[in-house]
Amino acid sequence: MERGFTAHWLKKGLGKTAVVIRREPLAEQKKRQGMCCLTMYSPDRSPHEYAREIESVAETLAKIDRTFLVRCAGVAARELQTHVTLPRNIAIVDGEDVTQKTILFDGQRWTAGWERSHEYKGRGKRELPPREATVIRLLGLLTRNADVSEVTEIVKRDPALKYNLVRYLNTSQICLSAYGGFRSFEQAIMLLGYRQLSRWLSMYLLHALVEDGVPELYLTAVTRGRQMELLATMSGVPASESDLIFITGSFSLIDRMLGVTMETALGELGLDGAVSDALLEGKGPYAPFLRFATACEQGTESELYEQLAELGISASDANRAMVEGMHYAAEMSHPA
Repeated sequence: MERGFTAHWLKKGLGKTAVVIRREPLAEQKKRQGMCCLTMYSPDRSPHEYAREIESVAETLAKIDRTFLVRCAGVAARELQTHVTLPRNIAIVDGEDVTQKTILFDGQRWTAGWERSHEYKGRGKRELPPREATVIRLLGLLTRNADVSEVTEIVKRDPALKYNLVRYLNTSQICLSAYGGFRSFEQAIMLLGYRQLSRWLSMYLLHALVEDGVPELYLTAVTRGRQMELLATMSGVPASESDLIFITGSFSLIDRMLGVTMETALGELGLDGAVSDALLEGKGPYAPFLRFATACEQGTESELYEQLAELGISASDANRAMVEGMHYAAEMSHPA
């Protein structure tokens, strides 16, 4: 990081030794093993500060079925290893083992970045399968605050959707037994509420769209959504907007999943204006959270700190939001 920018960032009052983490998925084509590289930056380049920050998120990382390779900018692996004891799925690597596109670990080179490692290609314009089209129509109805009877009628036409919605209701915090058990979809939708139903439908749609060949596409989208939701809460955004912020992040790759332009994808979804503004123009109240979530995957050190200053969030809180986002995505990778 440039010294001039470091001084500017310190003046923002975010703390002299704050460590910020950037993540990047890894893949070896034949094994397709789940791995992720975490690059840690600190203005002071202190092994002690690096150790303290990785320890603060290690418990959550240990719950994720992945191997995490940690590299610390400006600090050799051997220096950090003397300061920290980590779970078995976390390993420390040297910076010289990392290039822009690969990382050396366990005697072999791993490809960095889900776009490069899987060479994902959009499928072009196409007709949506019935399940996807139904969910998109439902999301449009919910955005327009349509009558519950109209929403219920669409739900009842799709057997898979009905089945999965009932399963979700049985595992959610809504206790249907307190209302005499499940009686009708109209009752269930009213108890769930349109905001929570929109969130569940968004997750359901992502599961329907993601291909087996690009699991990172789904995981990245859901990680962004949960990360942004947590960042917004830390910034004091009202809880009533949390689901919309989650949808903004989780739909930030919907164009690649559908194989169409973002304009076409959102035109069919009919989402809230603040969501569309962030995804289409990079503007509006949700855009700063999306910019930071994206920078955590591809941004430079300077961009990460600059956007932290814009959000007014500590690096430690931002790191926790990112790691919790990865954990949430891993947990949700098998839909209810």
